[in-house]
Amino acid sequence: MADAVAGAPSNAGLDRSSSRHLRQAWAAEAFIRAHIREDIPIIRLCKEIGVSRRQLEYAFRTTFALSPLEFIRALRLNEARRLLTARGARGSSVTSIAMEVGLTHLGRFAANYRQLFGESPRETLLRGRKPED
Repeated sequence: MADAVAGAPSNAGLDRSSSRHLRQAWAAEAFIRAHIREDIPIIRLCKEIGVSRRQLEYAFRTTFALSPLEFIRALRLNEARRLLTARGARGSSVTSIAMEVGLTHLGRFAANYRQLFGESPRETLLRGRKPED
């Protein structure tokens, strides 16, 4: 019986692997949040975290169900929405806010924004300018 138990696959290896992927994804997330306004090529992210591109991709897929690029885009879009809402009353422009969060292709930004939030960035900005009732 001891031989059967000793030869059985162990879940400890799976637990360590899952835990490692979770730590890698969280470390990458912290780095991304700290540098959200900068260009973050995946190779830079891999170097900062100390993993291969494949490991990083797997860590993100298992932790967030997104690729690293999709994750970065979603964070930037959410930060843009926060700024559009908060700064609408202060006269900021959609372009300046998009550039501030690292979204440089404005057509793609608008399309991705609409897909995620169901309205254009301009609509969000204008809604932020309206006085509260």
